[in-house]
Amino acid sequence: MLRAFAVMLVIYNHSILIDFNNQYTTSYQADFFELQYWTSIGLDLFFVISGLIMAIVTRSYLKNPSGWFNFSLKRMVRIVPLYWFYSVLVFIERHVIKHAVSHGQILKTLIFFPLFSAKNTTYPIIDQGWSLTYEMYFYLLIVVFLFFRFKNTIPLLLGTMVILATAGYFIDPADLTLKFLTTPILFEFSLGMVVGIAYHYITTHKNEVKHKIIRYTGIVATSVGLLLMLSSIFNNGRYISDPDFVTTNNIIALHRVLIWGLPCSIFVLGILFLEFSYKWVIPPILIKIGDASFSSYLVHILIIIGFEKSYNLLGFKNGDLFIIGASVLSIFISLPLYKYIEKPLLNFCNRLFFKSGKKSAGA
Repeated sequence: MLRAFAVMLVIYNHSILIDFNNQYTTSYQADFFELQYWTSIGLDLFFVISGLIMAIVTRSYLKNPSGWFNFSLKRMVRIVPLYWFYSVLVFIERHVIKHAVSHGQILKTLIFFPLFSAKNTTYPIIDQGWSLTYEMYFYLLIVVFLFFRFKNTIPLLLGTMVILATAGYFIDPADLTLKFLTTPILFEFSLGMVVGIAYHYITTHKNEVKHKIIRYTGIVATSVGLLLMLSSIFNNGRYISDPDFVTTNNIIALHRVLIWGLPCSIFVLGILFLEFSYKWVIPPILIKIGDASFSSYLVHILIIIGFEKSYNLLGFKNGDLFIIGASVLSIFISLPLYKYIEKPLLNFCNRLFFKSGKKSAGA
């Protein structure tokens, strides 16, 4: 459900920004306070969720000497094939419209980790794939700690990420590669891990925890987190929403963490504690959208651009209708893409790399 909310915010954000040049009539949504930038908060929600999930699933790899390899292979199988598949489609689309793709973009897409020029970030072929470099860096840190099989791996990993992010803020190195390695964005994964540790504790100590305290904590955290998230819509989010600034300025990156990442983590903690306290029935459509969130994230820009061309051909000029139409279409086209492309591709790769056959789609 949380992944569904996150990807819907990201899609909505890009639907607004594509109409940012005001080619249509005035959009009330684009002009509503800082909504056009605020919706980038969906990415921060994704980072927190990622930290949460990894804090839980990493435990299953701790006792196995080859856990580091199994973990890294599982993560690669989950992300790389689909990412490269859609990158090829975007490459073809850009070739058709004669939009050049640099060698740096191709290499960045293949290896994920950033290859920076002197002053600017090098983006992968899929522009929004810049965020996957942070995901892969997070996974790499996990692999390192799994490889050395440190005692108290998760606390040590968490502490290392906090140290790196803190150093990145205070030093703010001029070298952009060092800036990436010490990015305060690591705080968002760390916050997610803290949530995951707390959730793991209450679910494994059900007979010891006071359920009334958990319930009240869930109510307060959900309310406070949501209030902080929504109130940030009044802040100027131009700089903290722009990856050009976030990836090149660690001070701005920390501001993003404080304004968006921290409230998201409080909200997620509250939701999980409420889930623990109450028997919720999540609407199936939200579960499906959440399952398809990776496909949605990778392909929605292509869908929005395609919708934009059709919208223009039909002569429509209403900006608000465009934003809503592009967002809804992107979400629902992603559902069959997940069913008929992502799942079969994932199942094929799992059969190829894992002896046990089909694996679940995972996180």
